[in-house]
Amino acid sequence: MNDFAKPDGFLGKIAVQYMTVEYHAVNMWAVHILDVQPTDKILEVGFGPGVAIQEIAKRVPTGYIVGIDYSELMLAQAKERNLQAIQERRVDLRHANVSDLPAIGIIFDKIIAINNIMYWPNRIDALQGLRKTLKPGGLILVILQGDYEQVQKGKYYKEINRYARHLEESGFMEIKVCIQPVTRKPNGTYGLAGICIRGFNPALCHRAK
Repeated sequence: MNDFAKPDGFLGKIAVQYMTVEYHAVNMWAVHILDVQPTDKILEVGFGPGVAIQEIAKRVPTGYIVGIDYSELMLAQAKERNLQAIQERRVDLRHANVSDLPAIGIIFDKIIAINNIMYWPNRIDALQGLRKTLKPGGLILVILQGDYEQVQKGKYYKEINRYARHLEESGFMEIKVCIQPVTRKPNGTYGLAGICIRGFNPALCHRAK
């Protein structure tokens, strides 16, 4: 099992430490472009060590945040990081697979997935399942990261376009891609790029089971 897909054991703990540091800038950028509102109900798929959940919780005083992650190690890390918000019943973190969503009983305003769609099996089915939990007109953000220079050279375009098609094939509309540098290298050149693939749940086609 890939240690970044489902961190576990000693190597999983190393992966958690790496992800907490390496993904931090992209997590903060992702939360910024999510345009969180105080009453939003938000689902994060694959919350990892809970960095984005923590930042979102600061911006949602009267809303609600649910997170699912396939890794029990990540769940433990994220619960520790977000203990106060969990105790305040503003955050609910669960051990779950995006391909087999638990019964949450909430229709979300927004869904975000940061650096994990590449690990999802049956992405179309997973995205269709997520769309059923999203309100009509609701927003989904699929976030990736990559070396900014390589992104500019087109290295990631095939992958980006593939995921954009997956959103479209899953019934989302107004698919758009945003790419922005989020870190700099010591020599002053751009380091990491944040890549966002955005889609909306069409109001007339939403059918929740």
